[in-house]
Amino acid sequence: MKVLAGSFATPSARARFAVEAEALGRLQHPGIAQIFAADVLQSPHGSQPYLAMELLAGTDLARVMGKSGRLTPERTLGILDAIAGALAVAHAASIVHRDIKASNVFLADDGGRERVVLIDFGI
Repeated sequence: MKVLAGSFATPSARARFAVEAEALGRLQHPGIAQIFAADVLQSPHGSQPYLAMELLAGTDLARVMGKSGRLTPERTLGILDAIAGALAVAHAASIVHRDIKASNVFLADDGGRERVVLIDFGI
């Protein structure tokens, strides 16, 4: 779940959040986190827009880099290739990932096989 809560839910942030939900909802690629639903939750704290996304087991690239410090050249190239493939699909749909960084690259454990997944496009 990605929730836009509290003081972060300004009108402009809500508008960007809605654009991100609509744009990512159109993308179908194993290297891009799948969005299943987007709505607004009414809570005691007011209305809170949210995205329901696929549940991924694993960790982000920033944590992996923080623990091990370095990756093998082969793994690095594999991750970069997967990122480039996912970005190519997004760019073909006129969607730009505005926040590429290690913490937005998720290394999902797909039944013992690593799958690189872009998250949080920061639209």
